Amino acid sequence: MSIKNNRLTHGEYQENFADIHPPFETSDAALVEANRCLFCYDPPCMKSCPTSINVPKFIKQIELKNYVKALVYTT
Repeated sequence: MSIKNNRLTHGEYQENFADIHPPFETSDAALVEANRCLFCYDPPCMKSCPTSINVPKFIKQIELKNYVKALVYTT
């Protein structure tokens, strides 16, 4: 048995995932969001991140426009 790709219709996808923010359209949009980071001493985003990435370091690399290095913090 294989898993079939694209099992949801476009309408089902929209209905089930309407609360998810769409990806940023430009790198400038990502930069604006990165500049909102407070770089907390004990960041709650790291505690709540389901992927256990170093969120502040990831955001710092986005802020520096070093997108390749930012990917290092997601693996």
